[in-house]
Amino acid sequence: MTPTDSPTTTDWTARTAEVLGLYREGLLRAVAAKLVRPRSQYDADVLRDRMMSALEDPVGLDRTLKPVSPAARQLLRLIDISGQPRWTVQAFADILPILGHTGGLAPVIELLECGLLFPDLVSGLPVESFPAWIEQATFDALAVFTVPFVAARCRAEPFDLGLPAGEKTKHTPVETDGLEWLLRSTIVWQLVRSGPLRRTQTGGLFKRDQERLRGHAVLATAPADALVELPDPALLAVELARGVGVVVARGDEWLASELPESWGGGLGAALAQYWTALNSSASWNPDRGYDPEVLGRKWRPALGMALAVALVDTTPNNWLDPNALAEWIAGRQPDAAREIPDLAGWCSTWLLGVLHPLRIVESAKSADGWRVRLSAIGRAILGGAIPETPAPPITQTLLVQPNLEVIVYRQGLTPALLSMLSRFAEWKTVGLAGTLTLTPESVYRGLESGLSLVEVQRTLERHATRPLSESVIETLRSWASKRERVQVYPQAVLLEFRTPADLDAALRQGTVEQKLTDRIGIVSSEKSIDYSQIRLAGSRDYMSPEEICVDVGPDGLSLFIADGKADLLLESEARRFADVSLDNRSTLQLSPTSLRRAKESGVDLRWLEDWFHRRAGMSVPPTAKLLFQAASVGTITAEPQTILRVPSAEVGDGLERWPAARPMIVERLGPMAFVVRAEALPALSQLLAEAGITLQQGTP
Repeated sequence: MTPTDSPTTTDWTARTAEVLGLYREGLLRAVAAKLVRPRSQYDADVLRDRMMSALEDPVGLDRTLKPVSPAARQLLRLIDISGQPRWTVQAFADILPILGHTGGLAPVIELLECGLLFPDLVSGLPVESFPAWIEQATFDALAVFTVPFVAARCRAEPFDLGLPAGEKTKHTPVETDGLEWLLRSTIVWQLVRSGPLRRTQTGGLFKRDQERLRGHAVLATAPADALVELPDPALLAVELARGVGVVVARGDEWLASELPESWGGGLGAALAQYWTALNSSASWNPDRGYDPEVLGRKWRPALGMALAVALVDTTPNNWLDPNALAEWIAGRQPDAAREIPDLAGWCSTWLLGVLHPLRIVESAKSADGWRVRLSAIGRAILGGAIPETPAPPITQTLLVQPNLEVIVYRQGLTPALLSMLSRFAEWKTVGLAGTLTLTPESVYRGLESGLSLVEVQRTLERHATRPLSESVIETLRSWASKRERVQVYPQAVLLEFRTPADLDAALRQGTVEQKLTDRIGIVSSEKSIDYSQIRLAGSRDYMSPEEICVDVGPDGLSLFIADGKADLLLESEARRFADVSLDNRSTLQLSPTSLRRAKESGVDLRWLEDWFHRRAGMSVPPTAKLLFQAASVGTITAEPQTILRVPSAEVGDGLERWPAARPMIVERLGPMAFVVRAEALPALSQLLAEAGITLQQGTP
């Protein structure tokens, strides 16, 4: 499933009103006849209002649901269990046989016609009939949704699943704290804040960003409490972060949003949100990892929910074997068994690698493998409730070291504390004891998010196992004071000097009021500038387009700045990928080290191309491009070759077209030069001799 909005923010009631506005009048009246049973001929607008009211009336909904088929009511209960009101039609088609219904999409059309399910009309085109809507659109792209209150009315609907008998054997469950995916979401949040992820036209991630995530030191490692190996754990972390709204789509990028407010409500509320997020997308699959293909058949929604329904329908405290569940699915959905070679592994990965770390399921080791069952938290969440999770008995769970490293013991970590720490400290490792680092940038980020220095310090002191050292407190104060010493100039003039000594001289003379950098000073008003004391090399209007102000040397690595045309932003831009000479600031030098530094800081080739076009009026020089892409160049091969030189281009053309000589030539290097196989040289010499041409071999 690929929702157009985050499930945490979508107003499904408003979406329903929009869709009803796209029903043709004949279809609208046919649906209203089953949903509200109007006794008068109301006009269309009144009819829509009455239908919207009916979707909030429990008595009326129960009356509408009573004649509906069990298969249709079971689909609504499935939606309620998933916590995700929007489903693709393909996912419903895949899961109906597992629920025991082989009549195709009849239950879906029945719910649409009763006004209990609605087509997600992202195209904005009107609908005349539901069968025609299904037939005229691309099947995989179709989606339907319902109002959550409607699905909740079927919460007691029974299933008839024919499940394997659960085991009543007493096992000792493996414990987990449920924080793993929350931790990883905060790391994704910090990563995206440092540089957004780019979206393809189909909503997936570009290859460069995929590799950036797969190479992340923390995200790429398997969760500590996953009981099986997970493919692409970093991409799954991003998918969950998107599902809970930690990162959001803006144009062609995924940008950092805010950490969820629900984390303040305790672990149970946070885990319920992650369960909904799991069912809101299918870009990650247990067998293939990250799989952003839009039109490919996605088994995760159907199979993931089939396993959830099986767990819900099993007697509490009974254990289920993932292998037996895979056999049960294969017996009811042969397509899944045929398209997923290791269906048992698929089920184990989903249950033990994803749901177990979220505390949705409990797991226990048996003699012949793992067993699973719904945890108390999982049974509450899948039953539509927010589970109560007591706060950890330990509150002092941090160790703040003098080197500004913070060690966090997970026994006392809560979602609220996790959110707070992530706002002003950088995660470095996760595990039983995670590690964060306080940096100027992270503390500034926390202060900019609305925290005060007092709140930062109080959080560390309240949860630290020992008092903060004076060095830590002083460092935090120093960083905060630098941020808070802000002067606002309604208007100003910036003056750039050729050397720091020139700026210092201008400060002593009073020409410049304040020093901003080693070569840039500020003057509050142009009227106060004594131009007799300074010599202007050029001025710049920053509202005008940028000028081409950089010349590229023949080597492609030396850049020469035209001082009269350059603006004050040029040097800060260039420092991202080039070294600035202290002796001659008009010269920039690119090197393997500077370009590697740029790549590690998030600069990509597209940004470099844009910079060179804006500043130098040309593409990235070949030498610079080679060094920037060195890691992906591959192997360069060196091997001995025999070079054959001919006296003229005309002779070369004749030799190249001579059928008898052609097999002996590897390639033509130029008008009068060829590469010849060394072992073919005697034969070529004899061939030329027969034609009356002498081949003279040079000395190596």
